[in-house]
Amino acid sequence: MSALTDLRVRRLEPKAEAYRVTDGAGLFLVVLPGGSKSWRCVYTLDGKRHLITLGAYPEMSLAAARAARQGVRGQVREGASPTHDRAAMRRERLDRNEMTFETMARRWHEYMARTEWSASYGVEVLQRFTNHAFPAFGRKPIDQVTRAEVIDLLQRVVMRNGKWQANHLRQHLVCAFDHWIDKELIGRNPADRLAKKFRTPKKQMQPAVVTIPAARQVLALVDGSGGAVTLRLLHRFLALTMVRPSEARELRWRELEGRRDVWTIPAERMKGRRGRQESHDVMLSPQAREVIAVAAELSPGHGPDDYVFPSYWTKLARAPLARSSLSELLDRVLADSGIKHVPHGWRAAFSTVMNERHPGNHRVIDRVLAHASKGAVEERYNRAQHETQARALACEWANEVLAGAPSAWEMAGLTQPMPVIVREAA
Repeated sequence: MSALTDLRVRRLEPKAEAYRVTDGAGLFLVVLPGGSKSWRCVYTLDGKRHLITLGAYPEMSLAAARAARQGVRGQVREGASPTHDRAAMRRERLDRNEMTFETMARRWHEYMARTEWSASYGVEVLQRFTNHAFPAFGRKPIDQVTRAEVIDLLQRVVMRNGKWQANHLRQHLVCAFDHWIDKELIGRNPADRLAKKFRTPKKQMQPAVVTIPAARQVLALVDGSGGAVTLRLLHRFLALTMVRPSEARELRWRELEGRRDVWTIPAERMKGRRGRQESHDVMLSPQAREVIAVAAELSPGHGPDDYVFPSYWTKLARAPLARSSLSELLDRVLADSGIKHVPHGWRAAFSTVMNERHPGNHRVIDRVLAHASKGAVEERYNRAQHETQARALACEWANEVLAGAPSAWEMAGLTQPMPVIVREAA
């Protein structure tokens, strides 16, 4: 293969697996799944092949990488070991700056949370490191963490928390160590090539009711469960808006400012990588707006940054209901009913019922659920039509699943205030 060019290097795109492109004379560029690129060089000394990382692209240009390759070849001709010299320099930097795993992992986390991840994903990563990785080898320098230690940690996580948690932690460790390799702080990744050893089971569809009668039964059981009013209101709001549970649970009053029948979820709270999310408009049915009105009655004097469905363990509305609260409620209420349904299942319920009723409206249904529809160029531009159809579907769904159900006011044990009638002066 011919030598690389600046244009070709610039256009290289990441793939599902890491891959390399060769420049020649031992120099090649590694492209990682996360998009980072690093220059590496192979040389032979005393009959043995060695690998050395030269630097990250684009900080190190193609011309600079070739110059570094020539430097490596010059050292080898003189009988020196570039890898050993580089390792000695790394150890000196690590000792001088006290680059322990916990210190460096927190710096890496801060950088990724600021540039790549959503806020919720950043919290999950730090929790896994705090609960598992930091106690295991948090005080060790990052170049002294061994593969055996990583395997031992992941095996313990499998035993205590299951394969899913272990695999998530493994992915975080791979990314962190790859980042330090690119920064020339370490020479190998002790968490690499462990995916097969800690293979996770195939994802199963989350249990959900898929008929109107079953949806009514779930709502009736929760509404009449006697649980905390705020939690029951959150459940009804989730069922009526079909958003992801975290999007409903973390709703703040400022997101409802503006149009009365539209809730705009900010881009940073939507699913996706940081910088790639889009805000999402949720059409609020009259029944969903009623839930909001009841929540406002229960939180007099709330501020724009307060949560609509606050935790009942705090006096101020500065913390949302716990992440597990809805799941625990449904587990308890549905335990003896023979019904299996999770909070996220309301999205599947809406999609199944509405796609059966309106088979030609699958694109609008996907947009209601904030799913990207391939080829839905018209929906992207004709937003007025999408909004009208989405509002009609939301109202139809609300009317069906709450048919015969008590109002949100009755469920909360409150008297609905009389509407204020303003008469024009004669």
